[in-house]
Amino acid sequence: MESCDGGGLKNGGESYINVEQAGTYRIELNRWPFHLNTKLNGKGPEFSVGGKSINQGKALDIAYGCISIGNKEQKVQKADQNLNYVTFQVELEKGETKFRSWFLDKNKNDVCGAYYVRLTKI
Repeated sequence: MESCDGGGLKNGGESYINVEQAGTYRIELNRWPFHLNTKLNGKGPEFSVGGKSINQGKALDIAYGCISIGNKEQKVQKADQNLNYVTFQVELEKGETKFRSWFLDKNKNDVCGAYYVRLTKI
């Protein structure tokens, strides 16, 4: 697997989630911490919370978000360029399962992992 410039895998790292209650969930993928309200394609912040200058990273060509849950087929969702994240709605079963999330470019090539993920039961 290739690495993206930030050192992570272009198709995201595998992790595990523990679903405490089966049901419908909204999954949001972001490249940056959600509270920063930074566009998926944009550079990161210039300064840390404490005001120290930091490396902003670089703008990336992100056109789709992608998730893989357990042994199910991966899901791909077009990114809305007016939003700062990509949203999925999925049914999850109770228990622990593998989870991977990443972003694709307009040609559906892997770009980088989705480093910030928010799951909300709806």
